[in-house]
Amino acid sequence: MMFSIILPTYNRDNLLSKAIESVQNQTFEDWELIIVDDGSTDNTVEVIKNYQSDLRIKYIYQENAERSTARNNGIKNAKGQYICFLDSDDYYLSNHLSVFYNEIIKNYGQKASIYFVNTWLEFGEKKELFSFNPDPSLKWQEQFLLSPIAPPRFCIHKDILRSELFNPKIRIGEDTDLWVRIASFPVYYIPESTHVTCFHDGRSVSRENTKNYLENLYSKKNILRNIEVSQKVKAKVLHDAWFAVGQSYEENRNFLKMVQALFYSGYYLPEYRLKEKLFMIYNNFKSHILN
Repeated sequence: MMFSIILPTYNRDNLLSKAIESVQNQTFEDWELIIVDDGSTDNTVEVIKNYQSDLRIKYIYQENAERSTARNNGIKNAKGQYICFLDSDDYYLSNHLSVFYNEIIKNYGQKASIYFVNTWLEFGEKKELFSFNPDPSLKWQEQFLLSPIAPPRFCIHKDILRSELFNPKIRIGEDTDLWVRIASFPVYYIPESTHVTCFHDGRSVSRENTKNYLENLYSKKNILRNIEVSQKVKAKVLHDAWFAVGQSYEENRNFLKMVQALFYSGYYLPEYRLKEKLFMIYNNFKSHILN
């Protein structure tokens, strides 16, 4: 078998069908889909029953343990040479697997490798193209730290994931944590956009948790001590994390915490996005005073 697709899901019965059918509609047909139900309490089981006549679809139930454990569970049960991922609120375009297959064939004979594609961003009826533009002056570990890439855009040889799995202790940034650990393997960027990331009311990311994760990523006890990451990249990532926290506080009109977060972001890169920072402070201060 060529591809195993790991699809973790938790209480997404209203979105799951679109994800499953996008796999069934692939033009490349040598695949298995492993759906890992992370302890759903909605109608997920009933939805999956509608597709189990397709023998390529496997169902695994586990007690709720978060997505890293669910993905690892799928990886351990995978039979494909290459492993792909799909979130239950996203979907593939019909050429997703064939694009990966064609690139793999081009590199036939190479050691175990990693591939990733571009994605579309879907906001209701609106769809935008998101492009990852690699900077040739940076190592690929640094590329991923500056522009984290979600698992559904990846295709990874099974041998790589047999030795390195997602860390179940990490809830935010667990993907970047894994990408850094497997950074020594060959990586191929495919500029085609074959995956769709869907944004909806139930999809959110905690900027505060992201900031905490990024700080931990650079702590002395973390794996980054084993790879070379420039101080410039480190400063940029920490600046962006604190800036994102500041944006979150701006949305909540928490003036003091916003200023504190922007101060920390300025500590790492004082002049970067300076006008934007000052504009945020001015707007928030004006609103704070008037109210």
